[in-house]
Amino acid sequence: MLSRSWKNLDEVLDTFAQKKGEPGNLHETLQYIVQTAKKLSGADVCVIFAINPITGQFISPPVIEGGLLSEDNALIYELPKEGLAQQVLKGGGLLVEDIESTLDYHSKFNHAEDIRSFVALTLCKRQDQNPLGVLYLHYRQCQVFSPEDHNLFQLFTDQAAFLLQETWLLLRYQEVARIGQDINHDFATADILFQKLQKGIPDIVDTQHALLLAVYQQGTHKTELHMEEEGRSLFYEHIQGGACDYVMKTQQPVFIESLSLEARDLPFQIARVEETEPKEAYIFVPLVLRETSLGVLSIQHPQAYVYTQEDLSILQLLANHIALALNNISQYETLRSLHETGQLLTQQLDSGDTLQVTVDKIHEATQADLVVLYAYEPTRQHSVSPPSFAGKLLNTSSYHFLHNNQPGDMADLLFHKTQSIFLTESQDFFCQSDSSTVQARQCAFQYNEQVQSTALLPLHVGDELIGVLFVHFRQQQNFDNLQKLFIEGLAHYASIAIRNAHTFDTLSQRRARDLATLQNIDHELNSVLDLKHILTRLLELACERVPTEGASIWLLKPRTKILELMTSIYRHSEGRRTPQNPMQDTQGITRWVAEHKECARVANVHRDAPWRDLYVQMMPDTLSELDVPILNEEEVIGVLNFESTREGAFRQEDEDFLQTLAGQAVLAIRNAQAYEREKRLAEEGRVLNEISKEIISQLEDHSHVFDLILEKALDLTHSETGVLMLYDAERNDLWMAAEHGVFEEVKGNRHSLHQGVVGHVARTRELLNVDLTQAPWNDVYLDYIPDARYELAVPMLAGPELRGVLNIESSSPYNFTDRDERLLKGLADLAVVALQHAELYAKAESDAKRFSLLYQAAATLSEISEIEQLEHAYDIILNLAATYKQNRVILRRYDSSSRQLILTRQYQHTDLVEQLALDDGVSGLVAREQQTISINDIHYLPPHLPEVKLDEKTNRSLVVVPIRFKESFYGTLGLSHQKASYFKETDIKFFEGLAHQLGATIYRLESEKRAQELEKLSAIGHFAFELTHRWDNDLGLVKSHVNNINAELATMGENNITITRELDNIVQGVRNVLNWSQDLKLVAASGSAIDKVEITSIKTLFTELQQQMRSFCPSTIDVEISLADDLAQVEIIPRLIADCLRNLIKNALDAMHQRGTLRLEAENNEEAVAIRVTDTGVGIPEEMLEKIFELFISTKGSSGFGLWSARTNALKNHGTLEVKSIVGQGTTFTLLLPKAKHCTS
Repeated sequence: MLSRSWKNLDEVLDTFAQKKGEPGNLHETLQYIVQTAKKLSGADVCVIFAINPITGQFISPPVIEGGLLSEDNALIYELPKEGLAQQVLKGGGLLVEDIESTLDYHSKFNHAEDIRSFVALTLCKRQDQNPLGVLYLHYRQCQVFSPEDHNLFQLFTDQAAFLLQETWLLLRYQEVARIGQDINHDFATADILFQKLQKGIPDIVDTQHALLLAVYQQGTHKTELHMEEEGRSLFYEHIQGGACDYVMKTQQPVFIESLSLEARDLPFQIARVEETEPKEAYIFVPLVLRETSLGVLSIQHPQAYVYTQEDLSILQLLANHIALALNNISQYETLRSLHETGQLLTQQLDSGDTLQVTVDKIHEATQADLVVLYAYEPTRQHSVSPPSFAGKLLNTSSYHFLHNNQPGDMADLLFHKTQSIFLTESQDFFCQSDSSTVQARQCAFQYNEQVQSTALLPLHVGDELIGVLFVHFRQQQNFDNLQKLFIEGLAHYASIAIRNAHTFDTLSQRRARDLATLQNIDHELNSVLDLKHILTRLLELACERVPTEGASIWLLKPRTKILELMTSIYRHSEGRRTPQNPMQDTQGITRWVAEHKECARVANVHRDAPWRDLYVQMMPDTLSELDVPILNEEEVIGVLNFESTREGAFRQEDEDFLQTLAGQAVLAIRNAQAYEREKRLAEEGRVLNEISKEIISQLEDHSHVFDLILEKALDLTHSETGVLMLYDAERNDLWMAAEHGVFEEVKGNRHSLHQGVVGHVARTRELLNVDLTQAPWNDVYLDYIPDARYELAVPMLAGPELRGVLNIESSSPYNFTDRDERLLKGLADLAVVALQHAELYAKAESDAKRFSLLYQAAATLSEISEIEQLEHAYDIILNLAATYKQNRVILRRYDSSSRQLILTRQYQHTDLVEQLALDDGVSGLVAREQQTISINDIHYLPPHLPEVKLDEKTNRSLVVVPIRFKESFYGTLGLSHQKASYFKETDIKFFEGLAHQLGATIYRLESEKRAQELEKLSAIGHFAFELTHRWDNDLGLVKSHVNNINAELATMGENNITITRELDNIVQGVRNVLNWSQDLKLVAASGSAIDKVEITSIKTLFTELQQQMRSFCPSTIDVEISLADDLAQVEIIPRLIADCLRNLIKNALDAMHQRGTLRLEAENNEEAVAIRVTDTGVGIPEEMLEKIFELFISTKGSSGFGLWSARTNALKNHGTLEVKSIVGQGTTFTLLLPKAKHCTS
């Protein structure tokens, strides 16, 4: 039982009575219902699905109260789609105590939420009304519902339905207000209004079958119909009769619940619209505003009793908004038509067509049947006949009435009226006249043309009578205020159009006379091109047409916006004035006209505001003034100024004439200015050409060209003073290369880049054309001449590089022009060209000197043929390097054995280090990198020379060049000077050329010496081969002869021991000679054609030597081998080098007498690999060192073939073999072999 939860009936009623919140808020209402239901029913989950009572559709989303077990909220949305919901809607409610008792109520939602019992209730006020929603009460425990619970559920349903019904009603009222705002937001058409209603009304009443909007047209008495029926849009231009006519006439709504039952009692007959289906239920609501019927709004349904009084009330509320919208649309259309027609009328200037065009447009705009216009002729004080009319006449006799106007008829009567007359019934008016004849004619016209209503309007512009307008309607008009205002507005525009046409005729005649005058002026202006003459003649001709005591023409300078007086004419005693100072004041009527680009015609310059405050006296006794701007499109060129001593002397036609004259003068002024510009350009071109010729002819003396450039710049710009300053990059300042007119004390001054206008231009590299009286230039300016007013400075640029500044100054009140800027830029460019030509000439001379010295060096060095003359080569290079730039010169020779740079020569002697290691000084760095190093200032070393120790620091500029040729490095050539940045790129190239020639000479001498030695060795080898050949032939018989002697002695029985011993000595001696012979043969045969040069690894060579040494190296000798890790490969004949090393090793072993240390080393040495063989033997006496490699020279009594052969093989491999020895300590032989090109270890 749930009665404990519900408690009693009073609690339910009190709960709903206490409901609070925003009225008409559907979500709040639904939330309140489910919260109340959960509280009173004790349900675990309450869900309500609202239904739109208009459309019958469920509104999403539902409102839920209570905790859900499942996270899948989509299951909730399935409830309205189940058959259970339809069952509830039909039956009004359903109470299920135990879901498990029947399978009909199983659902995914019930299963997911563990629901055991539920109550489903339809929220509906009455059984015959549309439901407002479905309320579900879910219980997770089985429930037992008593009859009392049933009653309480029904009571809760009624109260909730009532609350929802009230909310929906408020929502409908709110929607009506929203639709009202929407349709009255802008002035649309009736068609757009109906489209908005189609979108908005379905939310407040049922329009799914038919919605109708009838709009009544006041002027034509037609009713147009907009309709949507079963989803189709229909439109009819005119409907008659039926319910709409009845509702508009009675201005009362009609509510038909069932046409079948009520048709007989209706005071009208329902007229079914074409192409529509018959309907059963209808609501018609009149659209009324200020007791005027504007149309009808209707909804229709094929079923009876579907509409309620609520729907009628809603439509009546909405009808008020629609009526207001239709009224706004009507007013807007009327005003728009009035505006458009008025524009068309006032644009007509041809009086011949104006009257007919006027009546045609009024006929079209008012939709009248006949419009008649009588124009008034002031001289005759009578209407002009025939009148102009528009429309179709029904009777031909009406033509006679219109074309034969008589005194006393309607038109004449209206000439004396000032107010318009609107007659809804015009019969009485037409039949009124003092003349019976006139009365009869007017009545006949009214009868024949069936005129029912007439608007009669006198046409005035101010107090001037223009004519009379008749607007006739064959259908009776109400002439409401809007229609009256519309017709009167059209009449006003018609008056203005007719008046404008008359005025245009008068002006056209005047213009024709002015045109003839202007043609004469144009002919005279085009006959000359001189600007001064043109302006003067223009002013003279203008003064003939416009009465004036004084006139002037002012031209505007484009850059400064200053008005410059060009010419003037003043009558009486003053005569013609000459141009005076420019007009710079912000005041003055002429200045105002130039700034605002508008004419100024002032009747009294001392009294009329605002001109009395602007006036500046230019002529005595001036009272009136006329100023006209001279405009080229929107650009002001100048001002025409006319003054008079008479008040109000100038008329509108004078202003118009001068405006036309100003427009005509523009072309003449432009042509004259173009002519002046061309003259100046021609003069400038001639000057530039003259300067160009001077540049070509003055290659050595560019100062003359600079003087000429400055002279022409001052002459062509009419300036008093100027300077041409050149930029000194080393000192980063400017120096005066040419000047004219400057103070004596400033001549020759140097200029910082932070001083004056010139310094600013040099710093920014941008042109400046400035007024020196204005900030900031008045503080920056440096005094060169007294009272300087303007300064023009142009940078002299060679690409981005600053070369100088060309500067001119003027005390004139006129600023420099764009033409002056262009001229000065051109002259600055020529100055740069002159400077470049001079530099190129100097460079050519320097190049010639450099090439001559290099040629002299090559020729002198080529005469040196022996290595012993190398010292002379050093002297040659030293002298040439010193002669070229008069700088200090240092020559250092590289000693590969000590790896030091040895001071060899120097020019301008100072104390220097004799021997310099490769890790000391700039020379050491050059030796290591073998690249030229140039230092512009030793006080500001480049970033890559932070730790370099300098040889000396007295000089600031330093260049060190490596002396090398091919892969060989021979030393350094150093040059220095006390001046910073002394050496240019061309100088460095020259010194590199000298160093290259010295390196090539050393290489050549060494190569020639090596060739001579090889040639000598070749000759010795050939001689040795011939000698050993003879020894083999001749000494080979000695043993045979000895054997024969021994045999003969034996035969003789002689046994002499002495003879036998001597014979053995002879044989042993011969054997020794033959052994030497074999050695000589081997040396002579070495380097044969079968040997090939190969790229060989020293490590591989040493490995083979180690294997061979095992056979001849005693164990008592300690052998040490040291090979560098980065050892390069060599390009050699492997057999010869192996033989060379074996000879050196054997020689070392012999020197140590079976005890000592043999050390074998190999390391990279510059462009070679150094192999050292060192022993700890007896050493070689110093006197033997120089001839130790000669043939047959030996310290141990041998043939000397070993060392002679070793050196021979070294030379054949383009290497060298050197020896160092200390007697008693040991000897070191160093073999230098060339590295293989493009190969590493």
